[in-house]
Amino acid sequence: MTKAIIFDIGGVLVKQIHQQLLKELSDKYNIDMNELENFEPGLFDNTMTGKITETEYFERIIKHFNLPVSVSDLNERATELTEPIKETWPIVEKLKGKYVLAVLSDMGKEWTKTREEKFKISEYFDYVVYSYEVGVRKPNVKIYKHLLNLMKIPASECIFIDDKQKNVDVARELGMKTILFENAEKLEQRLFAFGIKVG
Repeated sequence: MTKAIIFDIGGVLVKQIHQQLLKELSDKYNIDMNELENFEPGLFDNTMTGKITETEYFERIIKHFNLPVSVSDLNERATELTEPIKETWPIVEKLKGKYVLAVLSDMGKEWTKTREEKFKISEYFDYVVYSYEVGVRKPNVKIYKHLLNLMKIPASECIFIDDKQKNVDVARELGMKTILFENAEKLEQRLFAFGIKVG
C-alpha cells in the first residue's frame, strides 16, 4: 500500500537551470564548459549542501573568470530561467489530499527561496527536505533516511520520483517503489502501474 509520494524538484517539477546558466556564460564569454564546471572542485556540491551560499558561488565564478557581470545579474538570470514543468503540476494537484506528498531536492538556501516564492512549494507538499538543510545531497542515503524519519512512513510504502538514475537507484535499494521521470505522461502511466490513479 502506498502512503507517500516523493518528488524531486529540478527536472520533475521545475526546469533545470544550472547547466543552462553555465552554458549561456560559456557561449557568451567563450569559456570552456568543462572548466566552468570544474575550476574549483566541489564548488557546486558545497553550494547545494549549504557550505557556501549561491551568492558566494557566483562571486567565485565571476572572480575566477573575470566576468563583466554582477552577482545580481546572475541571480536575476537564474530567476528568469526558473520555469515550471507545467504538465507535472496537475498531477501533484490531483494527488494532494489523497497521499502524503513530499519533496526531496538538492538545492541551496537562496534558490530554495526563489522557488518557494514562484511556485509555493510548501502549499502543495506535506514535507519538504532540501540538501542545504541536511548537509548532503542525493544520492547520499542520509538525506533519504532524513525524510523517511520525518514522515514516519516505511520506505516500502513510498513512491520516489526523480529524473536522475543514480538517485532512483538508492531509493530502490532502501525499499521504495521508484519512477525515473521522463515526462508527465509517462509519470502518470507509471503511477497507474503502482495502483495510483491520477484524477
